[in-house]
Amino acid sequence: LPLDAFVESFCQSRTRSHVCRTQLEKLQELLQK
Repeated sequence: LPLDAFVESFCQSRTRSHVCRTQLEKLQELLQK
């Protein structure tokens, strides 16, 4: 599953882009561990 495609789809479903970005940063940290 392409992460970029998931991110775009997830962000588009959210009305607040900054909230989405914050969640994505947390998600990336979890994936790196």
